[in-house]
Amino acid sequence: MIAQSLGGLDDLHKSMGNVLATLHKIHKGSPWFILERHLQQRNPGVHSKFHMEDAEGFITVGGDPLTTWISRGKESPLPNRDGLTHEELIVEISQRAERDIESLPRNERQMLVDHWLEQIRQNTSEKLVQQISDAEEFRDRVNTVHDEINRRMLLNADVIGITTTGLAKHISTLRRLRSKVIVCEEAAEVLEAHMISALMPGVEHFIQIGDHDQLRPQIKNYSLSLENEKGMRYQLDRSQFERLAVGQPGCPAIPIAQLNVQRRMRPAISTLIRKTIYPRLEDHDSVKSLPDVVGIRENVFWLNHDNMEDESNDDGRLKSHSNAWEVDMTKSLVRHFVRQGLYNSTDIAVLTPYAGQLQSLRAALLKDFEIVLSDRDEDALAKSGFEVVEEYAGANRPLQKKQLIETLRLATVDNFQGEEAKIIIVSLVRSNKERKVGFLRTKNRINVLVSRAQHGLYLIGNADTYCNIPMWVGIRRQLEDYNAVGRAFNLCCPRHSDTPIQCAEPDDFLKYSPEGGCQLTCDQRLNHCGHRCPAKCHSEQMHEAFVCAQPCPRIRSTCAHLCPKLCGESCGPCQTVLDGILLPCGHSKDRVPCFRILDRSDIKCTVLVQKKVRGCDHNVEIECATDVNSEKFLCPVPCRQILECGHQCAGTCGACRKQADSDAILHAPCRVVCNRPRNTCSHDCVKKCHVGQPCEQCDKRCEVWLREAISAFRTDCTNIDLGALCSFTLPVVLS
Repeated sequence: MIAQSLGGLDDLHKSMGNVLATLHKIHKGSPWFILERHLQQRNPGVHSKFHMEDAEGFITVGGDPLTTWISRGKESPLPNRDGLTHEELIVEISQRAERDIESLPRNERQMLVDHWLEQIRQNTSEKLVQQISDAEEFRDRVNTVHDEINRRMLLNADVIGITTTGLAKHISTLRRLRSKVIVCEEAAEVLEAHMISALMPGVEHFIQIGDHDQLRPQIKNYSLSLENEKGMRYQLDRSQFERLAVGQPGCPAIPIAQLNVQRRMRPAISTLIRKTIYPRLEDHDSVKSLPDVVGIRENVFWLNHDNMEDESNDDGRLKSHSNAWEVDMTKSLVRHFVRQGLYNSTDIAVLTPYAGQLQSLRAALLKDFEIVLSDRDEDALAKSGFEVVEEYAGANRPLQKKQLIETLRLATVDNFQGEEAKIIIVSLVRSNKERKVGFLRTKNRINVLVSRAQHGLYLIGNADTYCNIPMWVGIRRQLEDYNAVGRAFNLCCPRHSDTPIQCAEPDDFLKYSPEGGCQLTCDQRLNHCGHRCPAKCHSEQMHEAFVCAQPCPRIRSTCAHLCPKLCGESCGPCQTVLDGILLPCGHSKDRVPCFRILDRSDIKCTVLVQKKVRGCDHNVEIECATDVNSEKFLCPVPCRQILECGHQCAGTCGACRKQADSDAILHAPCRVVCNRPRNTCSHDCVKKCHVGQPCEQCDKRCEVWLREAISAFRTDCTNIDLGALCSFTLPVVLS
């Protein structure tokens, strides 16, 4: 069945290609080839008129008969036929064309051609629609077979994992499985229409897992959202989970089971949502002993500022909101945490509600980090019209920028649900006098924003802008109770914890904490050498990685020479150059690196000496270190033996002896020029030596005077080819 259906699909594809080619030819303006077949089938009388003899008995051949026929028509106004419809007028013109096709004026000829082409276009289009319908039928047959194969395989499975989109796509197959239990994870983010499609026949137990106080389903039309006053009538982004858990007029809330123990956030973070959304939330014992964030005094802090958000572009349009000051502050804070040396690529994440701010952060941080975005955020940037910033990617980025951390996670709030990180830095973006909050006015997004961090949460934004949102007011009051709202970050030096460091501007980090510590000089000695560390105060990890810049004081056990390198560098072999080093052969050598005298047998002696070569007994002058008795050594003495051709061998003794399989000597071919005189001319042979073979014909121009030959042939001198080759043979003239 599949083979027949696939074969039918192939045939239909070919036929559809021909149909589309016909429509293309009509569109390109080359209709005669198509019209000729149409007229043969529909109007044979008119078709025969195109090939009739004219008054003089000639038949026009070549070119386009249709174009020629239209051009021969005479211009004349259309007669008054007000009582006829367009169809009746075409019928009347067609009848006259069958009687005498040449009697039609040019405008009527064009009308008739347009009518024929429209008929072809309609017939072809109907044929194409039918072929598409047939192809869909064949495809349905193939899919039916595949679905049955999938169903049989799924019958052997205990658990089937599928997305809501995949469920809707394969609903016919899944319905025949008669599954009794369905579990939907993150049900609060699924549209109710998608959830209803999962309620298939045979389902006895439907379990939805989610949190309706976090992100709602994402929709494209904001006017249909709960966040819009007009959208309250439609509530398209309200999930079935939320509707059943919260209830609505005429439909009370159904009982739900809630997980009350959280194992992610430290208590200072979880209390922000405990007092605003989850009053029964409890902290597991494992989160009560989480370590403090290194490099800063507070584990949770809101940096309050009054730097306004960016305004629109010159054209008055703003793709998305952004705040340049918050970008610089976020970048400085990220670099400060990285300099502590304790956090890897998965420990820090930067969140923001807007794609415009996400793009600005990406461009700023890409100079120092490998930025990781989710597919949804990538698509959001592309749809917002932001270009991908790659100017610092790849080979153009300095390698030292990736010494402590390789990748950094950036995300919008809507695309970070379900994820977490040890340190979360949030750029709130909005800062305006009108106190417009935008996306972050709903408790769902605020909940996700403040519940992603494990060890530390740091908010950067204008607190006054958010003072008209109840949940933000509650969070601010809680943080103020813990003295965790301020105009500057309170950094903490890992060496000098008592030194106060406040950074209220992005540049303050470089002023007061250039290496992740404080401005004081590091008071510890380097572990590998004992020298005092000359750098500004830094973390223990950076201290261990610091390279000492003092001169190397170490003395090698192999010699008494001082090391010329820096203390933090490896000494390596001693490179001090020595002269007059006595070698095992008795010769001395100059310019020898010190480390090589540890094994003097490995030093190559370059003094020229006389040695006898084994096998040929030649005495050769060669470097002392060369072993003339080695099988690889070839005697360099010229061979000079007389070859069969009479010339001396141009090879060397070692080369000629090496080519022989036995003790016999095998010389290389002679490369001397032949130079033997020819017996047919005065020219010598210029080819390479070819003993045993005759010289080839001379290819030089003939220099013999041909007067006698001219006289013998009784031919004029001008008819003799004086440029003939020397090997040209004159015919013998018999008298």
